[in-house]
Order: sequence, then C-alpha cells, then structure tokens
Amino acid sequence: MRSKWFIAGSILVGLLSASDAIAGKKTTSENFLVRPTPAPDADVKGRIRLETETGKDRDKFECKIELADPTGSFALFIETGVDTGLLVSAGALELDNSSTGEFDIKFDEKNGALPIGVASVTELYGRIVEVRNTVNSEAILNGLILDPAAAPDGKNGWNKEKATLSLPLTPTDPNAKGRVELWFKGKDNRQRFRVKAEKLTAAGTYTVQVEDSVGAGTYTDYLPMVIDESPTEFKLHVDTQKGQSLPNFANDVTELAGLKIRIVDGTDAVLLEGTLPSFN
Repeated sequence: MRSKWFIAGSILVGLLSASDAIAGKKTTSENFLVRPTPAPDADVKGRIRLETETGKDRDKFECKIELADPTGSFALFIETGVDTGLLVSAGALELDNSSTGEFDIKFDEKNGALPIGVASVTELYGRIVEVRNTVNSEAILNGLILDPAAAPDGKNGWNKEKATLSLPLTPTDPNAKGRVELWFKGKDNRQRFRVKAEKLTAAGTYTVQVEDSVGAGTYTDYLPMVIDESPTEFKLHVDTQKGQSLPNFANDVTELAGLKIRIVDGTDAVLLEGTLPSFN
C-alpha cells in the first residue's frame, strides 16, 4: 500500500470492467487523478484509462484532464518503476476542447509504442503518475495506477459504511451531533468521504481533523466544513471523481478504517469525535 508516496499527496482509484483477465478477454481499468494539496488549480480533474487483452498486443493507454487552463501546456509523467520515486515524461497532452479545458494523450500498441517503453500496460500498476504544467514543472494532478484486481471487493452499486460522532467527555457544545460516511462503488471504485454535523453555532468555523495513523493520537486538519441546509448544519463532501483526495492521501476509503476523526471549531476545541468504520 502506498498511501503517502509523494509530497503533495493524492489518490487514484481503479475499475475493472472485465471480470478476469482470461485468454481473449479484455480488461479495462480507469484511475481517477486528484489535485495535490495545496492545489495549483482548484478545479482541474482527470483520469487515466488502461486497456489490455490477454494474449494479444492490443494494449491502450489514455490520460485525459478537464477544466484545465485552455491556454496552458501540460505533460504526463510516469514513475520509472514501482517505488523508484523517479518520474519521466511520457509526452505532452494535446488540447481537445478549449471551452471545457480538455486535454489528452493516447497510446495504442497497434499504432506504436506504449508510454515510457513498457511492453504492457500491466507493467504500470503501482506506479505514480503526475500531470505537470510544463511552464513551471508544477504538478496539477497526480495519483497511483492501481491494479484492478486489487480494488476493494463489493457490489456494483454504492457500498456505504457510517459511524455516529459523539460528544467529548467535556462537551464544548452539548447540543451538537453528527456522523461520518465512507462510500465506494464496486463498479468503478469511485470513493466518497462525507461528514455531517447539526445543531452547531451559526456562523461558526468548523474543520474536520483525521488521525495521522491508527493509534497515533495526533491529528491533521483535513478540510473545512461548509453550511448545509440551515445556518446550524454543516457538511464536508469529498468525491474522488471530482479530483478531491481522501484523508491522509489514502488510495481508497477502506484504508481509513480505525482512524479517529473529529470536528473542531475556530479555537481548535473538539465538538464531536469518533472512529472511521470498516467495511464488512
């Protein structure tokens, strides 16, 4: 598991569209790219698509980004091998649609070489990828190419686990209540992380903090909450399909099980706390 494998941090998720890579069967996997923290571009999102067919030289690879600056210049970088930490350029992305800021780069084994000289796209599993602004070499998206077989098991629809957040022993706000929800979709392995709090002080400032590792007892600010349906209700909704990364740069929500979570106010006082659930 490589959940903190580059400085900015991000996450990629994969999907398996063919059940198993058996002879003559085509396997397609898609990985969502996410923005580093802090993000040079707060809106850009992207994905990588890999396709392979057992016993046939028909592998394909595509990287596509959206909502990027249409006047910008971007390139795809891929790690030379798992855990090497060295990334090399696989080529420039070309502008597809200026109105939506879409760029892409495609490789098709039938028409030429695969990226950075690999013999099969399966060789890329476990490697870090980045989309960089070629003007300043800054990464705007990054992630990890996952082996589809390693994706969390589950139904094709959404799988969800939730946990109630409780008041601390000495409550700052005895009326506060909340919950946390972890979601993943078995079909495309899309991830969601949601926190909801109610009966908080209106116009307050609230932040979700997550434990650095199970049992560590130390916490890092994750993201601020925003007002929900009423002035005393606040929420945090994260979706990897939108280029947002999970807490601690986890690859999927199943990695978060057992971590403590809490909501703090602007003075860092703990309002609600709990433990992130595991999937059965």
